[in-house]
Amino acid sequence: MSKRKLRNTYRKIRDSISVCNRKFAEKSFVEELSSVITKAKLVASYCSFKSEFSTELINTLLANQNKLCLPRVDGKNLLFYRPEDYPRNLEVNRWGILEPVLTNQLVQLDDIDLMLIPALAFD
Repeated sequence: MSKRKLRNTYRKIRDSISVCNRKFAEKSFVEELSSVITKAKLVASYCSFKSEFSTELINTLLANQNKLCLPRVDGKNLLFYRPEDYPRNLEVNRWGILEPVLTNQLVQLDDIDLMLIPALAFD
């Protein structure tokens, strides 16, 4: 099966997950990740898009602890910034995904202790 067909198949599966199950998974994820987050000084996350696993709860928690950094596309590069006033200090990029505005503090990759990375499917 082609990569495109696999993506479409798994997007349909992801899209079919109920709101109730999504909320349960989000809460469970935050609970499971809490002990790891406590040890980290800086966590790179992302702003969820469409039917991706919602990162709103985890991002708010991290922002309240001043541990959140988010990616911003810069040409072919992905740079990470600390949003100063999450979620208000974000803007929509050309793909419709929220990312930090340029006035936020740029973060060096060496300073990031943990990265949350979106994935559709893996083996």
